[in-house]
Amino acid sequence: MLLVAMSSCDFIKIKDKRHRKQSKQPVARVYNEYLYKEDLEGITTRAVNASDSAEIVDRYVKNWVEKQLMIANAKVDPQYNKADIERRVLDYRYALIVYNFLERLVNERLDKEISDEEIQDYYQQHLHDFELKYNIVRGRFIVVPKDAPNSRNLKHLILSKDEKDLEDLKSYCYRFAKTYLLDDTVWHRFDEVINNTPLKDTPDKVKLLKRNKFIVLSDKDYNYYFDIYAYKIVDEAPPLTFVKDQIVNIILHKRKVDLATKIKEDIFQKAEQNNDYTIYAHQ
Repeated sequence: MLLVAMSSCDFIKIKDKRHRKQSKQPVARVYNEYLYKEDLEGITTRAVNASDSAEIVDRYVKNWVEKQLMIANAKVDPQYNKADIERRVLDYRYALIVYNFLERLVNERLDKEISDEEIQDYYQQHLHDFELKYNIVRGRFIVVPKDAPNSRNLKHLILSKDEKDLEDLKSYCYRFAKTYLLDDTVWHRFDEVINNTPLKDTPDKVKLLKRNKFIVLSDKDYNYYFDIYAYKIVDEAPPLTFVKDQIVNIILHKRKVDLATKIKEDIFQKAEQNNDYTIYAHQ
């Protein structure tokens, strides 16, 4: 006869555990699986009104029931392979752990300083990778209501290279222009510049750019001024300034990949030196 000794403390713990389980308030059941009211905590916040909160909870409960039914039916399917599923889940878990570990180390050790010389070298070596898919321009582009005051002097201000005239132009545009682009060092997509202007439906935009440096157009409401300093057309290599941010991102991404590879190699080399792992015959 086998006797099992149990202290009063152990008995109370088991009783309390059963009591807590029995005291839970179920909100849904699928076979032997239960969803309890306490499982719904945190699904909604105080900022959500009562009507929306009830709808969110109802949707969560319905989704839980659907998932549990699908899982239950999948497990009795003849093609269900429990070992394969568990192996995949384990692989995914390990992948998340490794990803978070590498991401932290890479962010801590990554050299984010990129010199202008490095950007220039990459640009020259990969020039064909940056061929334009659209026309780009730089210059001054202004849209002014036809009833704006003192517009006769506007053309002079736009074409002037004098700093005082530029300040006057900025002041005028700030007060009266509908839209304006005055930084002639910045490149823009030509289609975006001429959007909502009479030039939008121009059939041959490349010919337009090649034949015109300064364009003035009007419709019933506005005057449009296009002072084109420079342009690049489709399939040409863009200026470095236009793709600089893209090149920086490419270089940083390559550094991240190389650094992650080196970290993994260092871990394996250190483990090999310390005899931390062994691969046994398995075939």
